[in-house]
Amino acid sequence: MSISEQLERMRRERGWTTGDVSAKTGLSEGEILLIEAGVPGVPLEVVEQLSSGLRMTFTIGDTAI
Repeated sequence: MSISEQLERMRRERGWTTGDVSAKTGLSEGEILLIEAGVPGVPLEVVEQLSSGLRMTFTIGDTAI
């Protein structure tokens, strides 16, 4: 599952808006929307920021972040 799919799934499961995710991570709503749209090349630092702010683990291949 891609980062975009993982993020959108978690957000929907928790009933959060993109604004909620933005407030928790410090990323803009526009950035969240781009990530969820599957725009390629999300920097590792952004994935780490999402992971930390949302207190969740993302999986990229065999690597958990």
